[in-house]
Amino acid sequence: MEIQLKNQKYIDSNVDRYLKQLSAVKSGERVTIDFSQVEYLRPGAVIQLIVLSKMFFGKSGEKVVWSGIPKDRAFYLRRLQIEQVEFISVMMPPMLWGYTRRDNETIIPLEKITNRPQLGCATAEAMKHLREWFPEESDDFCRDAANIVMEIVNNSLDHSERCEGNSPLCYYTIQKYQPHYPIGSKCYKPRVIIAFGDAGIGMRESLNRRWNIAQTDMSAIELALKGYSCRSDGEGGMGFRRVSEVLKKNKGHLTIRSGGASIHCVYDEDEVRRNRRYHKERLLGTQTAFLF
Repeated sequence: MEIQLKNQKYIDSNVDRYLKQLSAVKSGERVTIDFSQVEYLRPGAVIQLIVLSKMFFGKSGEKVVWSGIPKDRAFYLRRLQIEQVEFISVMMPPMLWGYTRRDNETIIPLEKITNRPQLGCATAEAMKHLREWFPEESDDFCRDAANIVMEIVNNSLDHSERCEGNSPLCYYTIQKYQPHYPIGSKCYKPRVIIAFGDAGIGMRESLNRRWNIAQTDMSAIELALKGYSCRSDGEGGMGFRRVSEVLKKNKGHLTIRSGGASIHCVYDEDEVRRNRRYHKERLLGTQTAFLF
């Protein structure tokens, strides 16, 4: 089976059309995802495509092939070190694997975290890069970003560990993002994108195992944002109350998808604007992206 990604800026907001094809996949069938029409990739889209590939791999038992990748997108995926994802086979020209761009330091390669000690190392590494990227910012800014990493990865490890047949696992990456505005513009200031993803039980199942209050995926996300506790270790909620404070202080954005629902939040000092979206198809686990 071949899936043709359309030339759209936000692949992750259109992942449902690719999920529809999951039911047609047979055991032993090779699934190929064609990137030839893709002109733009961002961390959140890559994370969702990884989870999508895991779902196809779970159905077919064969590695999912990523092919037809244009040169610039191939460089980007190479910098992410996408080849470490064991259920994906990435088809790139051999010369790309030894290629390093000068701006390689503006992205932390995809991290595959499977335990808490590993998370501690990843958080320290994130702090190091953020201090290098934003020397003019206070340590509070770097600690805020590191706190987001700590909270969300802990959620992913907990949710994936509690999913039958799964082991703890979270994929995440951090990228320094330069908006395309004229130099000197108020919007020109570099920002940070942090993206996470897992294929665990999701927010709804996690909340209901403790409280049995989330009727829908959307209500589960809303409850998590309010700070409802549901980690199996009993040491706290999903950390979103703390994360929301960080985003409000930094006027950031947050996008969460869990199952068949997603919410995009824009934080200002005095208000939070939310855009809710219901999906016809369910994506495994929870995927989260931050911009601030």
